[in-house]
Amino acid sequence: MLNIINENYTPVIPSSNETKMFSYTGSKLQYKDKFDEIHTNIGVKTVKQYIEVFSGTLSSMFHNLQHIEVTDKIIINDINEKLIKLYRSIKSNPNELFEKYNRLEEQFISMIPENLDGSRVVPKSSRDKFELNRKFYNECKELLNSTELNVDNSSLLLFVLNHNFNGLYNENKKGDFNTSFNWSSKKVDINKIKSSIMNLHKFFNENNVVFETLPSHELIEKYNEKDTFIYLDPPYTNSDIQYSSKNIDSFNHIDTHKKMLESCEKYNYVLYSNNNEEDLHSMFDTTINFNRKGTLNSTTSKSKVEMLSFKSNVVTVKYISPSDILGITLPDDTTPVNNSDFKKQQKKEVNTPSQILKVDTQLKDVVVKKTKQVNNTSLSSISFISTFNGVGSFSESLEQLGIKVKEKIICEIDSKPNETYYNNFEKDIHVDDINELLKTIKKNKKVDVLVQSPPCQSFSMNGSREGFRSENGNLFLTSITLQKKIDSSIVLYENVFGLCSHNKNYVKCKKTGEIKNKDEVVGHFDSLINKGEKVGGTLHIIEKLLLEDDRYNYYWKVISPNQLGYPQNRDRIIIVGIKKELDTGFQFPQHKDLLFTVEDILEPNVKTGIYSNPNNSPILELNQVKRPNKIHKYGEYSDMSYSQSKRICYPYVSPCIMTGNGNKFFIDGVVRVLTPTELKRVHGFRESFQFPKKSTKTFKQKQMGNTVSPIVYVEVIEQLKKCLNSNFINNVSFNNNQIDIDTCSNELVS
Repeated sequence: MLNIINENYTPVIPSSNETKMFSYTGSKLQYKDKFDEIHTNIGVKTVKQYIEVFSGTLSSMFHNLQHIEVTDKIIINDINEKLIKLYRSIKSNPNELFEKYNRLEEQFISMIPENLDGSRVVPKSSRDKFELNRKFYNECKELLNSTELNVDNSSLLLFVLNHNFNGLYNENKKGDFNTSFNWSSKKVDINKIKSSIMNLHKFFNENNVVFETLPSHELIEKYNEKDTFIYLDPPYTNSDIQYSSKNIDSFNHIDTHKKMLESCEKYNYVLYSNNNEEDLHSMFDTTINFNRKGTLNSTTSKSKVEMLSFKSNVVTVKYISPSDILGITLPDDTTPVNNSDFKKQQKKEVNTPSQILKVDTQLKDVVVKKTKQVNNTSLSSISFISTFNGVGSFSESLEQLGIKVKEKIICEIDSKPNETYYNNFEKDIHVDDINELLKTIKKNKKVDVLVQSPPCQSFSMNGSREGFRSENGNLFLTSITLQKKIDSSIVLYENVFGLCSHNKNYVKCKKTGEIKNKDEVVGHFDSLINKGEKVGGTLHIIEKLLLEDDRYNYYWKVISPNQLGYPQNRDRIIIVGIKKELDTGFQFPQHKDLLFTVEDILEPNVKTGIYSNPNNSPILELNQVKRPNKIHKYGEYSDMSYSQSKRICYPYVSPCIMTGNGNKFFIDGVVRVLTPTELKRVHGFRESFQFPKKSTKTFKQKQMGNTVSPIVYVEVIEQLKKCLNSNFINNVSFNNNQIDIDTCSNELVS
C-alpha cells in the first residue's frame, strides 16, 4: 500500500488530576478553570521552550500544557532538591520507587486501629491509639533528612508528603524537612498514586524534560531562549511561611517579585500567580482575580484573593506610512484609478534598494552554488530507491553533497522513522512494505541508485543470530530479488559487521564454489567478491545470489565512521555494485584522521542522562592510553559482568551507538549518556536535521541506534563520482512514467 505519512504525531498531555501524588500548599490543582480562562484570552499556541520555575506538584504546568505545544524543551525547576529527585526517580525508576513507597504505606495502614480507620482528623482523646503511626511518620521524616538523594529518599518523601500537616512543605534553618504529622487515619489511594507515577514517567520520557534545582534568579539567568513561556508561582507575598532554607531573596516582599518579573522581559510570554497585589497589575496585559479555597494562612491580614496575570513581550511592528508620520495629504491625482494601473506605475517608476545602490543580488546565490557544486556533473542529480530507509541517511548524504533528487521511492514500514524522514525531506512516492514494492513495481524499471539496508537483528552479534531462518533475515533475500527485477545503474547494501561472520558452519569450497558444511570441507575458503576475506556461510550465500546478477562489478568492505574522520566505532559492511559498462574501477575511501571528537560536539550544561549507578558499583579507573581514532576507556564498573555495560569512556571516540543508548561517558565529573542531539552530531547529521515535534527521547535514541552514519554514504558517493565513466549521464528520469508503480497510482504523494 502507498501511504501519505501523518506528520502530526502528538503525545497526550496528562491532566493535573492524572498526575497528582500528594497535596502541597500553594498548589493550583483546583483552579484549572482559571487557567483555561486566561489561556482562552491570550491565545498562545506554540512555543519552543516552557519553564516551570516553582514546580511543586506540577499541576499548574499541566494546566498550561493542555493549551500550549512545546517544540523543544520543558524545564522543571524547584530549589527543593528532594522534590526534583523524586521526579527524576519517577522518570528513571518508577517501579522501584513505587514498590518501596508501597511497603511504607502498607506498614502505616497495618498500624491504624480499626475504630479509627477512615477518620479525617483523629480526635485528641483517641490520639494515644494512633501514636505508633505518628512515631512511624517521624522516623520516616528523620530518614528523609539523613539519607542521600536516591530512590529510598524519594519513596520517603512521597510518604511524608501524604501524611504531613495540611500539605505544607517546610524546612528549618538546617535545611531539614520539619512539618509535623497530620492526625488523619484516612487511607491513601495507593492505586491512584501508582497511576500518577506511571503517567508522569510516560510524560517525562516522551518529552525533552530538563530538571533543575536552581534559585529563580539563577534559572532565569541560565536560560535565554526568546520563544519561551515561563510560569512563575513564587511563595506568597505578606507571608511568614518559609518553604525552604535556601531562599536567598525573601518573596515576602513585593520588590522581590517585581525584580523577578523584570528579569523575565527577555521571554516572549510570562504567566504569574500570587496574592493579588495592585502594585503589580500595571506590569501585565491581562489579570484574572479569584478567591482562594481553603488555603493555609499564616496571618489574618494575608490576602485571600489570588491574581493570575499574563504578559506578552512579543514586539508587534505596526506599519505607518511616511505621509501619515509627517501629516502630508496626498493629492487626489496620485491615487491610482485601479489596481492594474497602480501595478504598471510601480513597475515603471519604483526602483528597489538594490537597484538604487547598484548591489549585485546574484552574488550570494553564486557563493552558495559554488559551495555545493559537485565535481562530476554526472552525479549532479539522481533518482533513487531506498528500502529500509529509516530516518534517511542516504537522502541526508545527498543533501550534504548538494546532489539534487529528481525523483525517489522511499520504502520504510516503521511509522516513527518515517515521521522523522518527512520532517526533513520532501515527500514523493512512499511504500511501506518491500514485499508490496516488489509486487507492484514494473520489471526493468530504470533508476540511478538502489540503496538497501535490510534489518540487521538476525545477523548482529547483539541480536538473535537466526539468519535466514527468521522473517527479518529473509528480507535480505527479498532485497536482492528487488535488485534483479529493476534496472539500476548502482546498487548499495549496508549491514552490520556480524553478517561477515554469521553462520560459520557453512563455507564455500575454494575449487568448486559449492557451499558445504565445514565439517565436510577442510581448510579456509576465500570470497570471490574480495579475495582473502575470512567470512561465514551467510555472506557466501549473499555473494552467490548477487553474482547471479552478472550485470554488475561488486566490491565490499567493512567501514567505520572513525576511519572516515567521525568519532564513532561502528563497523558496517558496505557492498557496492556498479554496472560493468559504467565502472572504471571503484576504490573505497582511504582512512582519515579524526575531524572532531565527542567532546567537541557536547551540549552545554546537560543535566539529563546522568547514570544513577543503582547498585553503587565501584568504578575501577583505567585511564587508558589514548590511541588515535580509537575508543579511550576512563574506567569500568568493577562488579558488572557485561563488558559494554561496565565500560565508561572518555568523550573522544564513541562506541557503536545502540538503540538503547547505553554508552557511558565521563563528562564534567559525572558519568552520563549522550543526548539525542549529541548522538545526531556524532553520526554527522546536519544541525538543521530535526526530529518531529513531540518525538520522545526514547524514539530519538532508537532511531539514532538504527541509522547509517551519513558520512559513510558521503564518502562512498565521492568515490563513485571518480570511477563512473561518461556513459553515466543521468541514466534515468522518473518523468513520463518511467518508474511508475503498477497499482495505487492515485495515492502517489505529490
